[in-house]
Amino acid sequence: MDFGTSFYKWAPLILVIMAFTFKAPKMLWTKVSGRPGQDLRKIRDLVLEARSFKKVKQRERKMHQVVNYFETFVTGYKTYNLPIIGENNGKFLAVFFCLGRHSGSYLSSLYLAIKILNFFNLIFNFGLMSSFLDKSYWRYGYDGLKSIFTTGDWGDPHNFPRALMCDFEMPNTASATTDSATSASDKQPVIYEVKCMMTINLMLEKVFLVFWFWLIIMFWVTIANFVHWFRVTIANFVHWFLKIKEPCSHIFFLKDYMKIVYQSHPPQRDNDGCSSSSSSSSS
Repeated sequence: MDFGTSFYKWAPLILVIMAFTFKAPKMLWTKVSGRPGQDLRKIRDLVLEARSFKKVKQRERKMHQVVNYFETFVTGYKTYNLPIIGENNGKFLAVFFCLGRHSGSYLSSLYLAIKILNFFNLIFNFGLMSSFLDKSYWRYGYDGLKSIFTTGDWGDPHNFPRALMCDFEMPNTASATTDSATSASDKQPVIYEVKCMMTINLMLEKVFLVFWFWLIIMFWVTIANFVHWFRVTIANFVHWFLKIKEPCSHIFFLKDYMKIVYQSHPPQRDNDGCSSSSSSSSS
């Protein structure tokens, strides 16, 4: 069977491109989640500072600051600026990602967007490999396993040939020992055709087979994780929505969230008129 192929020469570049596509969502998450991350770190620092106070009144005063800051962080609105979208980025993000000016779900919506991006990234990699291998990459591993169990061996000679016919040009040493009157055509170099073993392709065909299994595992793990996260998020949202209907419940929710700091000194009554009985009723 005679055919020409040059894909295996580009295999390292393809692997670099695929590595970048999997690194891109992480880079994007780190870039766009910077501000909320700073807010969370500030809350953590305030809590640690409050725990360092030995006097109860100082601790409660500092914790009141933490609660107010955390309440602003949770219920306040977030803004997000994406220069590449332009002036209408607020409307765009508000419609598609629930990240508008009056949205309090910045991190959760952003986290959901990254999960969706990871899913489409896997689809893109399958399409990329199908394009360069000139075959459906969705069946690549299945065909490989089928060949191994039926014939005991597997290979992809079209993309990763194990043996090639190579032409080597050697000087015509035989004409040098003859009479000097030898014609010029007899002095031309001799071309030898030999079979060359492509050992690098023996490794590459295994690399892309293992990569197929890795993509399949990541594909199903991503789907399962997305479904699990979505169910948990919906359940928590319903619980939160019902809870905030009770008076003062959001205040006690914040204080319960920080109870590790002043667990031994629960609040009795606040200036807003909410008593601890409301907390017990809300729970």
